[in-house]
Amino acid sequence: MTKTGFRHIFPAVLTLALYGAFSVAATHDYLSWNRARWKALTDLMLEQHVTPEHIDGGFEFNAWYLYSRSYTNELFSLADKLAQNRAGLDVKVGTQPARNKSWWWVYGDDFVVTLGPVPGFTELKRYHFPRWLPPGEGSILVLRRTPVPDPSFFSNKMINPPVK
Repeated sequence: MTKTGFRHIFPAVLTLALYGAFSVAATHDYLSWNRARWKALTDLMLEQHVTPEHIDGGFEFNAWYLYSRSYTNELFSLADKLAQNRAGLDVKVGTQPARNKSWWWVYGDDFVVTLGPVPGFTELKRYHFPRWLPPGEGSILVLRRTPVPDPSFFSNKMINPPVK
């Protein structure tokens, strides 16, 4: 092989090796956190006796347990209305979905399995998994919605002292 040929092949082989190494590491991390996520979801259902209807466990989990062709979410409705509007049909389109849930088959989100903290939820358990990118350890969190206090607790009778 000539010097010129080596000069052109070496960068290509190096690039291929780097992309290959990145692909292997990224696949490792994806499978690793998915193992931890499914372990967390299984433990939540079997040990805590929580039904899938009360869990937002991600697209795959909710589709596996709760898929329904008749499921409607405001985001799906919004997309449908936008498509009808683009087709020239006179349809009123809102900008905000009415509820604050994931767009995939989530009926109740009392429990959430996620990679990080979510406002309005308290951490119940943490599952660790090995990570190659960046090297270290990642965590899957099992969260429970923080209960909102009953408004009657803050009634005027409790706040104001009795008048004599």
